[in-house]
Amino acid sequence: MQSTRSNMLLEVFMQLIKESFFNVLRTQEQLGYIVHAGLRRCNGSQGLRFLVQSLRSALFIESRIESFLRYAKKELDELDEEEFDRHVEALATMRLVKPKKLVSEANKYWTEIVSRQYNFDRGFQLKKSNVG
Repeated sequence: MQSTRSNMLLEVFMQLIKESFFNVLRTQEQLGYIVHAGLRRCNGSQGLRFLVQSLRSALFIESRIESFLRYAKKELDELDEEEFDRHVEALATMRLVKPKKLVSEANKYWTEIVSRQYNFDRGFQLKKSNVG
């Protein structure tokens, strides 16, 4: 299991760029109908997943994703501490919402088991961790 800090930083990072990724690559550049950025957790490791289904070449799509990441870095460099803290708080609040259905709660736990993360209290850890 990774450290709580790295888990939470990855989640906050994805929250910060996910909407922008879709907006830039899908809406502005119109690279494809399916454009997605998300976390990937599998076999005890974790990372980012960028998905673009397009008729364009894989090399072109990769170059556009790399360009977006440079853009995102500039945006994050300009992010002030207060805005960052708001994102952390919003993510913590979202993670602490009780599932409305039992199947949702079961899926949350099975995701941890299948990915071999075993971090069953991510929401609580985000709330009490210092990710900034």
